[in-house]
Amino acid sequence: MPKETLLMATEQEIAEKTPQMEWATAVQVIEWCVDEMVDKIAEYPDDYGPGRADEVMEAWERILRG
Repeated sequence: MPKETLLMATEQEIAEKTPQMEWATAVQVIEWCVDEMVDKIAEYPDDYGPGRADEVMEAWERILRG
């Protein structure tokens, strides 16, 4: 019997977990985190590399596109 390692849960496995946060709520929570990080980068730019805020926003927009 072959062994298989699954690195990611399937959509069904994710859906079967209870309780499940609504998608819109999850997006709002993470969007708040992203906004906080971008604000922190703006407040302390010397602590982060150049272009980091743009990189964070680009990554977030890519995640939202799927």
